[in-house]
Amino acid sequence: MPEYLKRRSGMAATEASAGTLEFLRGYYEAIDAGRAEEALARFAAEATVRAGNGAERPWMEGLREMARELRGVVGTRHEIAAVVEGAGGEVAYEVEIAYQLGGGREVSLAGAVFCAIRDGCFQHQHLYVDLAPLREALAAEGG
Repeated sequence: MPEYLKRRSGMAATEASAGTLEFLRGYYEAIDAGRAEEALARFAAEATVRAGNGAERPWMEGLREMARELRGVVGTRHEIAAVVEGAGGEVAYEVEIAYQLGGGREVSLAGAVFCAIRDGCFQHQHLYVDLAPLREALAAEGG
C-alpha cells in the first residue's frame, strides 16, 4: 500500500474491504461496458466531483464537463490498484486508464482518486489524472 495515498488522503488507512473493492470494480466495469445508467446510479443525489485543482461541482455537472473533454474517446478500460480505506467511507486508490480513440490508438494514463463511499453511493470524488497526453492524441486525430 503506497504511503503517499495514506499521506495525501490524511486518513488512518487500511486495505480496502471486499465490499468497497466490489463497489469500485462494478462502477468501472459499468463505465467500460458503456452502461452509463448503471455507473451513474452509484452517485448519491447530493454527491460532488472535483477534477484536479478545479472547482468542486455537483456530480452530474462535473461528469458532463469531463465527458465533453473526452469527446473523441470511443472506449475505456480501467484497472484499479492500491486501494486504501479509512473511517466513514473515505477511500483512496490508484487507477490505470486506457483510453481508446476512434483511429484505433490507445492512450494509457495513471490517476488517483480520493472519494467517500457511503450507503452504497459515491458522496464525493476528487480525481487526479494528467490528461495532457490524451488531449494531444485527440487533437492529432482532429477531435
